[in-house]
Amino acid sequence: MKIVTRQITNKDVINKSRHLTGLHRWSRSSKIVGFLMLVVEWFIIPFEVVFRHDFGQRWLTAVNFFAGALLIWLFWSLQYEWHYVRSFFATGLHWFQHLTGPDQNPPEDSDAVSDQLSWVALGILFYCYLLLGSYQLFKIKWRNQVQLALHSFDDGTSRFRWLGAIIRWVINGLATPFMILFWLMVPRKQRKGKPFPHLIHDYDIFTNLCVEPGMAILLGLLFTSVASFYFFCSGIALFLHAHWKEMARKSKLLDFEDSKIEAEMMKELRNAQNRTDEIVLKAKAKLSEKNVKIDMQPFGGYPALSIIIDEMNNEKNGLSG
Repeated sequence: MKIVTRQITNKDVINKSRHLTGLHRWSRSSKIVGFLMLVVEWFIIPFEVVFRHDFGQRWLTAVNFFAGALLIWLFWSLQYEWHYVRSFFATGLHWFQHLTGPDQNPPEDSDAVSDQLSWVALGILFYCYLLLGSYQLFKIKWRNQVQLALHSFDDGTSRFRWLGAIIRWVINGLATPFMILFWLMVPRKQRKGKPFPHLIHDYDIFTNLCVEPGMAILLGLLFTSVASFYFFCSGIALFLHAHWKEMARKSKLLDFEDSKIEAEMMKELRNAQNRTDEIVLKAKAKLSEKNVKIDMQPFGGYPALSIIIDEMNNEKNGLSG
């Protein structure tokens, strides 16, 4: 049997998985999505530097470092300007009310303290980013000099893995009754000798997908105005980027597993073909020794099907005996 193969086209790669929404084709060709990805990367740089350590050389570069510093400084400045602009309008409104109605009480500026705290929070983030980012760049340079191998696209290790492990333990504990129910629904032969599954099995992935974006969004809830907007955008950007990274990693892993399965299938097919050819040769040899005329099949030049079946049964009985 000859196996015919052909080169896989781009269309085959796209249709390999079931994309029911069609967004994958749009994302491949849309310039808007490419621009959004660029914006997302700008927002994730500061929080990745603060939340993680041990980056690869091509993941955290000097250009990325200065881009992240510029973004934080921009929002820090906007927060400062917003505080004074809002104070200016509040003061103007107070004088207008004083002219129109002197007996009116001045408006309470309850957001002034929140704006100042938000400005301080962005300032702390800015200086922490400069310190930690400079240290990471130094560590990358030092690692290259002492030849400590690290993947150049390594995106770092989260400093909050311990928090992800704790939350994972709590969620898995709450989900255990449901997992037991689904586990018992699996046929016994299939689950025999297999470990019990957990809802969250990798707390590193869980930390990247949920814990880090959740902490950024929590900061957005604690602060106001420009700082809140920046923290919310960073949390969403962290989640989207972590999701895209995990989908890329899982897609590569699934491709590898599919290749292994297809290779095993090809091996079994080849072995079956070799066994069939060997049985045919044995049948021909035995019949030629007995001077029996071989009745050939019209296709493939093989003997009659009954002769092949008899020979296979003889081999099976011989192996069992």
